[in-house]
Amino acid sequence: MKLQELDAKKVPALAGESVAFWDPSMFLRMLLRLMLEETGADLVEATSRAHLLSIVRESRPAVVLIGTGPMPGLPMAFCRQLRALHREPPAIVLIKPRSLPLGRAPVAPWDVAMNKPFTPLQLFAALSRARTQARRRARAGRRPVLRPGKPRAR
Repeated sequence: MKLQELDAKKVPALAGESVAFWDPSMFLRMLLRLMLEETGADLVEATSRAHLLSIVRESRPAVVLIGTGPMPGLPMAFCRQLRALHREPPAIVLIKPRSLPLGRAPVAPWDVAMNKPFTPLQLFAALSRARTQARRRARAGRRPVLRPGKPRAR
């Protein structure tokens, strides 16, 4: 399927929003850029994980796509660092090789994890799902937290 043939309804509208991304593979970064250009987003390509972290600190993108290498523990720690930067952090899509086990975290620090290789439609679905989850998380963060054992105020 060519990018020009994609149904416009399946491409998320990210015009005016910033999307920051990084992957260890230069080839995949080029593919991501081609696919993400279809969304109309302002694209910021990082040169390393550290650079991606500084981009998130400075520009607060709407979505962050993180590629992983063959290091199982690193995605969890890195995504937690991203989450800790802001009260309402960006939507995070983790792009991982099929062989990378992620363990069983009670709450994953990313919104969506997708396997390499992927199609443009899978990427766009992951972007939409991550943004929806980030909006839900932001709404839930504004609600009062009810502690166990305390009666609810009426």
